[in-house]
Amino acid sequence: NDNHYLGRDADHALRLGTACSGTDAPALAMTIVQEQMARFQMPQTLHYRHEFSCEKEPFKQSYLARNFDSVLYPDIVKLTEDLPRDVYGRETPIPPFNLFVAGTSCKNFSLLHSTQRSDIEDKGCSGETFLSAVELLFQKQPEFCIFENVIGAPWAKMQEYVTGRVKLSTIHNQDKAIKKISVKDDNRKLRFATDGKAIRAIE
Repeated sequence: NDNHYLGRDADHALRLGTACSGTDAPALAMTIVQEQMARFQMPQTLHYRHEFSCEKEPFKQSYLARNFDSVLYPDIVKLTEDLPRDVYGRETPIPPFNLFVAGTSCKNFSLLHSTQRSDIEDKGCSGETFLSAVELLFQKQPEFCIFENVIGAPWAKMQEYVTGRVKLSTIHNQDKAIKKISVKDDNRKLRFATDGKAIRAIE
């Protein structure tokens, strides 16, 4: 029940974890919502805690360290280790979280600087970071998850990885792996929901 997190009880707060965090827009957005609710004297019905970020780029790590008090990890690929280390080299278990937002690398999925788009299994940074995010998703099983990437990403196959139904015929077939998705086709946007303990992807 989504309303479980929308009430006056801060004990039922959304607990946010982000990967490939960048400037951590999800945390900023929820903070802005809270500020605007207070400004217009609305009931504070949105509670959240920013539990952790994960970012590989040093200058982005510096920004996150200066602006947030959450745990900061350096590498999503190592995030599922038994005792992951934070950016300071300390062994730091991942804090409990129920909302996972991952803006995994779009470099290999985009045609902006290349004429060839890579697939998930091509061992590029896009596939590697996405698969690491999926591994964390299944390991920790947060109640909510949002994946963000470019419109040309292989969303159909990404959905199959999350639902556990990857078609073997598409793994090494570039023509089938990359699906065309119209920018105007809002019904194809990938959303994630939960059904008890099972994580499912819905279009």
